[in-house]
Amino acid sequence: MAKHRITLMIIALIFSAPMVKAHALQCDGGIIDIGDSTQEIKRKCGDPVWKNQHNDQIIQRIDFDSERLLTIFQEEWLYNFGPDRFMQLLSFKNNQLVDIEIRNYGYAAQKIDKECNGRVPELGDTPGEVVLKCGEPGTKDQQREELVTPTSHYNQIRSAVMYDQWVYNTDPGHFKYILQFKNARLVDVKTGDYSR
Repeated sequence: MAKHRITLMIIALIFSAPMVKAHALQCDGGIIDIGDSTQEIKRKCGDPVWKNQHNDQIIQRIDFDSERLLTIFQEEWLYNFGPDRFMQLLSFKNNQLVDIEIRNYGYAAQKIDKECNGRVPELGDTPGEVVLKCGEPGTKDQQREELVTPTSHYNQIRSAVMYDQWVYNTDPGHFKYILQFKNARLVDVKTGDYSR
């Protein structure tokens, strides 16, 4: 019995481990590395299965009467290389690769039903990962907030905070799934009313 508990604890630790960072990635067209441009990565790896884009603005006070506004263009790309390889989440700032995050195993192309084929969306999943698991939702709603964070007495960062809610209308007699995202990460999964 104790041996069974230890095995279950080890399995739980493996599946609850944080995502791992990488410094390079092998694609069919060659190796990509931190600092590579979006154009070079697209040439070597092709189109991602999902993209997310947003901008942050840094407001710098130059003197009493003037400010400088710097815009940082940020993107995330998700690559699905199939069920035998891990998916890769690439992060860019101003069209330069700044981070490679190793995600869960990828998925083979297959018909996806409204019940997610038994694949449960996990907290922290990107919308791209959820679509690979469950297909497109029945409805999508989005709200945007602006967050202003002082970085010093004179400077501040203005960031957009995006809230998305997706509803999956399952087969009649089953509960609807309601998924909530904050800044392109799944933060909550609820069940709603019965689908009709």
